[in-house]
Amino acid sequence: MYRHQPKRRYSHKRYYFFIGLGLVGILLFASTLLWPHTAVTPETPKQAKATHHKAVSKPESSLPKVDLQPTVDAWLTSQSGDYGIVVYDAANKAIIASHQADKQYFTASIYKLFVAYLALMDVQAGTQNPNSVVLAGQSLKTCLYKMIHSSDSPCGEKVLNTMGQAAVTKRLQDTFDLKNTNFPGFVTSAQDASTILERLQAKQDLNAENTNFLLDAMKTQIYRTGLPRGMPAATVADKIGFNSPENWHDTAIVTLPNGREYIVCILGGGGVSSKDIASFGQTIYAKLIEN
Repeated sequence: MYRHQPKRRYSHKRYYFFIGLGLVGILLFASTLLWPHTAVTPETPKQAKATHHKAVSKPESSLPKVDLQPTVDAWLTSQSGDYGIVVYDAANKAIIASHQADKQYFTASIYKLFVAYLALMDVQAGTQNPNSVVLAGQSLKTCLYKMIHSSDSPCGEKVLNTMGQAAVTKRLQDTFDLKNTNFPGFVTSAQDASTILERLQAKQDLNAENTNFLLDAMKTQIYRTGLPRGMPAATVADKIGFNSPENWHDTAIVTLPNGREYIVCILGGGGVSSKDIASFGQTIYAKLIEN
């Protein structure tokens, strides 16, 4: 027998609850569509690192590096003397030609370059007084200039002996790793001379005042019959040493008319003269200015 079932009634509170729940769901769905994509897709650490590397990566030098070795080898075949040679490209920080670079030769007056360099480091550090009298009323600074400019031997010998020959040798070995320069043996090599001039050119040890002081003495030194004669259009800041008729050495920072700088060190024995050194300078200059 069928019995009438009364209708179930829903309260207003429950009705409004379901409407509110539906609205919340709609709002959440819409927010996922409108939220910016960049907020949920940050650059990964790997991407950031790669971008940074690309921004700072630069070539060391865009200037061409001359292959000078064939030129030097060809020049040597026409010579009867004995040579130690290093030619260093300052822009590319590379040796572009060499021959017996570590062979020891009698220093002649090249020793004054090493002594003056160390003495100027001492002046800069305050361990030597540039105004102190060292010889016949001359100050240390005056003697250092004359040692380079006119290759003054009394000044050179006095400063070296005051600093101590063994002490100078040890400093050159410990500070610059010069293996072929020794006092009182008075021997050096083209590579050791080049190392000092490379540091001078790069201003590694001396401040601007002392760098300019030494370079000025070298640019105006009075013996101009070697590399300066072979490279008349270049600026040649050099220190020479000779013991005629056996040795003639020339060690220089050479600045070409185009601004390129090279360290040129040539030590000659076996009857080498300034004329031979000038010939070497002329030969390599012709090749260097091609670039």
